[in-house]
Amino acid sequence: LFARDSWLAVLLGQGITPQGYDRTADAFDLAMVTERLDGFAERIAGNVAAMPSHAEFIASYCQASW
Repeated sequence: LFARDSWLAVLLGQGITPQGYDRTADAFDLAMVTERLDGFAERIAGNVAAMPSHAEFIASYCQASW
């Protein structure tokens, strides 16, 4: 029903905290992970900047045709 990240959000929202983590995470180089996350953040920021504001989206999407 939920993806792994969604389950984590649901459980944390109910005050259930994990007692451990997936040990395969230790296999990744921290500098590489940080670089990739920074890249993701830059792409997200660029996409958000290109989007209309909420009000602009609603005005264009929900126009009434009378």
